[in-house]
This record gives sequence, structure tokens and C-alpha cells, in this order.
Amino acid sequence: MALWTVTGGQKTGGLQVRRGAALSSALEQKRLEFGSTVREMARSKGRLRYELVKGLGPASGWVTLQLRGVDLLRPVEPERIQSCPAPAAEDLAGNGCSWPPGVMWPKAAVAESAEVSSCVSTVGHRHR
Repeated sequence: MALWTVTGGQKTGGLQVRRGAALSSALEQKRLEFGSTVREMARSKGRLRYELVKGLGPASGWVTLQLRGVDLLRPVEPERIQSCPAPAAEDLAGNGCSWPPGVMWPKAAVAESAEVSSCVSTVGHRHR
């Protein structure tokens, strides 16, 4: 699924998030913060159902893609994405990180070396 960056809501504390696709559905208490990265799960009538990948806000919900002709989210460019392999279970033991298999991370979040490609999780832990 595609990744999106939140480009709206900088002056309002983030984007409003709803529990359902309808504009009449319940609002989440927290907003999706400007600069966050989300994974598209579905789209309907100018709305996006997402799962949070990086940043602050509800873990999932529905947001509006565009308001009054202004993009509130923009797709992450494919050339800026790199797939990171999941680390071995023993590498994750005790560090409090989760690492869902198949996660796509922006290249800026990936540290590379000549011997091993180390991925940096959203909480800053390095995994080999």
C-alpha cells in the first residue's frame, strides 16, 4: 500500500481524524500531526483510511485528502522508499520495538553500511 506524508494541519495542530469514512462519524480525540507518515489502507470519496507509520496521532482512522484545493496529505515518492528486511527475533528481544514484516521505510530513516543494511525504527533503535 502507498505511503503518504501529512502536509496539512500545521497551523491547527494536525488533521482531524474520524473513526469512519463519513464526515459525520465520530472524531478521534487526538489529531494526526503535520509531517507524520501513514500507510494507505483504503480510499473513498476524497477520504483516506490510514495506519500510522511514523509521527504522532491516532494509530488508524480516516482523514480528508484535500480541503479547498489544498493537499492535506501527499504521496511519498517511490524513489524515496526502501524496503527493510525484518530483523531476527533475538535482535528485538527486550528493546520494546515492534517491527511488522514488509514495512516500507523512507530512505531517510535507513542507515546503510558496506557490510550490513541497518534499519532505524520510528523510535530510533537500530536493527541488524
